[in-house]
Amino acid sequence: MSSNDTDVPDLVTGKGGDLHSALNFPSSRLQRFVTSRVAADLYCLIEMLVVFACGLVAGEYYVRGVLGVADYAETYIWPLLILPLTLAVILQRAGLYSTASLSGFASHSGKAIAGLFGAFLTLALVGVILGITDDFSRVWYGSWLASSTVALWLARAFAARTFTSWVDAGLLQKRVAIYGFGEPLEKLVQEIDTDAHDLRVIGVFSPEPGNRRISGHPNGGDLDELLDSMRKDPPDTVLIALPANHLDHIAVAINELSVMPAEIKLFPPFGAGYIPLRGVSSHGMAQFVDLQRKSVSDWGHVAKLVEDYAIASVALVLLSPLLALIALAIKLESRGPVFFTQLRNGLNNRPFRVYKFRSMQVGGVNQVFRQAQRNDPRVTRVGRFLRRTSLDEVPQLFNVLLGEMSIVGPRPHPLELNQSHADKLPLYNKRHSVKPGITGWAQVNDHRGPTTTLDEMRKRLECDLYYVDNWSIWLDISIIAATPLISVIHKNAV
Repeated sequence: MSSNDTDVPDLVTGKGGDLHSALNFPSSRLQRFVTSRVAADLYCLIEMLVVFACGLVAGEYYVRGVLGVADYAETYIWPLLILPLTLAVILQRAGLYSTASLSGFASHSGKAIAGLFGAFLTLALVGVILGITDDFSRVWYGSWLASSTVALWLARAFAARTFTSWVDAGLLQKRVAIYGFGEPLEKLVQEIDTDAHDLRVIGVFSPEPGNRRISGHPNGGDLDELLDSMRKDPPDTVLIALPANHLDHIAVAINELSVMPAEIKLFPPFGAGYIPLRGVSSHGMAQFVDLQRKSVSDWGHVAKLVEDYAIASVALVLLSPLLALIALAIKLESRGPVFFTQLRNGLNNRPFRVYKFRSMQVGGVNQVFRQAQRNDPRVTRVGRFLRRTSLDEVPQLFNVLLGEMSIVGPRPHPLELNQSHADKLPLYNKRHSVKPGITGWAQVNDHRGPTTTLDEMRKRLECDLYYVDNWSIWLDISIIAATPLISVIHKNAV
């Protein structure tokens, strides 16, 4: 140990710890088995059964009762089984089976409904590809979707009430013991007490002499006393928080605690600032902390390209009559071009020119950038309708075919807006690690329209970063399915 560490207590032997203040962990046999993961998985199974039952009831009532097809089950059984499984995969990948999402009805029920629409759309696309859609009643399929939407909404409402009460009672919280020293320990305890509602601190242990209370918690003692308490009743997780200049003690603590049947996690001693830890990987004998993974790679990259070019091509062909009518309406109402172009940041932060239907009066040269606001006098009558329904964004299908955008991704911001926020929000530029999209996770989660405050941009950024970190083809399908409804009813459109 270096000379500047002589005044630090021995973190290994724990000399100076208060032997009389070791904490006894409360035990709960129910909590041992019904963990938050088990409870969420059981709810997932219930949700699958509810959706299956809705399809079965619709089949019994309409296919058997109205159409008179007595043996319909032999044909209809495969969508009845596949759709609930598809829904479970989509919602699982979207993080909607966590304790936090199941407790938050207002903020997560809409996402669950979007996932349901995505599952039904996926099943319909599979049916079209296989050429078997004529084997099934469209009325039955629509009835199944409608009844499942209502049932899922009610199930999520019930789940929110149940999971919230369980969390408040401490049944679904992970029981954690914390061991450490100095500023990292104080910081970790404060952060868990403030924000980590899924964790319950049941003991704080530190060998620091004279430190009988740590952020309001009694000091349970040194490493040996932590081990003694864990042998009697082990917690779910042990969190280690030690300064960076005590790496040798970190290694000893991990080695001593490894015998216990509990998770062991290290609070990174990297100092101030947010560092996005994504796991640990190794190459040869060298180990690395993963900070960022490539969101769209390998077969995902191929699937994303097929999705973009197929949807953009088909959409442009099907929407060509509508595009012509919109262009005519724009020309008849006001002078100026049909299309509006603007430089925006795309993949790798490279500028590209985005296409939109013009929705404002033609302004003067060198106008200062200003976001559109509600009741903005620059917006034309036709433009107001286009912006309200998001039809002004349709020409970006050409950007997709040019390889500059995707159907789904973080919305591209004007250069001025990017520059004003890139230095204010951590990881803001990470949203440019994937292609920008015509629609995105932020847009279907009520973060569309002008961002007049830093907090509004922060909330949009959180959704964008969630999409980047959790991308899947299923998430894209859910967003595509939810976008038409959101575009019509969105309260933030201007």
